[in-house]
Amino acid sequence: MLSLLLTILKIIGTLLLILILTIIVLLVIILFVPIRYEIRSTKKNNIIAFAKIHWLLHIVRAEVTYHDSLQYTVKVFWFRLFDSSDETSAKNNKNQKKKSKRDSKQNRKASKNPKNADKNGYNIKRINSVNAEINTDINENTKKDLKNKNISSNKTSKEKTDHIESNQEERNANKAGIRNPFLKLKQKCSDVIYKIRYTFKSICDKIKKVTEDAAYWKRMTEDPKCKAALKEAWKQLIHVLKSIRPRKLQAEIVLGTQDPATLGNIMAWYGMFYPLYSYHIQLYPEFDRVIFEYDAYLKGRIRIFTILFAGVRLYFNKDIKYVIALFNREEK
Repeated sequence: MLSLLLTILKIIGTLLLILILTIIVLLVIILFVPIRYEIRSTKKNNIIAFAKIHWLLHIVRAEVTYHDSLQYTVKVFWFRLFDSSDETSAKNNKNQKKKSKRDSKQNRKASKNPKNADKNGYNIKRINSVNAEINTDINENTKKDLKNKNISSNKTSKEKTDHIESNQEERNANKAGIRNPFLKLKQKCSDVIYKIRYTFKSICDKIKKVTEDAAYWKRMTEDPKCKAALKEAWKQLIHVLKSIRPRKLQAEIVLGTQDPATLGNIMAWYGMFYPLYSYHIQLYPEFDRVIFEYDAYLKGRIRIFTILFAGVRLYFNKDIKYVIALFNREEK
């Protein structure tokens, strides 16, 4: 009995060990096996681009092409997960099915009433009934228009009488205002003074807020912890960009502008940084015509571990936590 229990525990232990080892191996593969990308693009009359991404010995791969339209495919082993051509064909099949259903319905209606259908297959009785309904609607609309005209004429007469009465009331009010001109002047002056006070106060409040914000950001930039946080964030960003930058880069550019002076300035900037990319980017100027053509190819890789490691370092950094806490207090 004891030996049977020990064998069962041994089997369970081995299975758990195998499961843990497989999980560790999968994590190592996901973190350390890079995602490789390859991009090629050309432009002469139109832009043509091709991009290919693959991972783990091409087990997972994706291809994207652009030539007047975007097309893509995603495959795992030899199975297609996503394909733009299948989606477009499915849409076209749906549209064709809808059209065929409509045509079949029209043909059925025409076949049921062949006497009332003309050469094109349209139902004559249905057309006549629709015309009769349109005529009745037109007669009803004309009657409604006559009623609306009568109502509008009555309304205009009432509005004229109301306008005359309002004018009479305004004249009476003006007569009363002539007797007390100092009250109106006092009211206007008080309104003007109130507006001036309100605008001045709002301007002062805005200036105060701007000065407080400027002082706050000045203190933030002068704080050594904030400086250390910015330095660490910049360091990790540069590290990630270096890891995902293209390992291979070849580009040939033909450029021509309307103004030769602008092209000369571009060539001057190109010459300043020529030692950095002398074997990778070639720029050919054209002073006689306006043109922009290129042929570019780049290839690189992205490793998930480097991005994850940079994110973990930023998350557990004390200076960055301090800056985040300051921002949260400011929002509250």
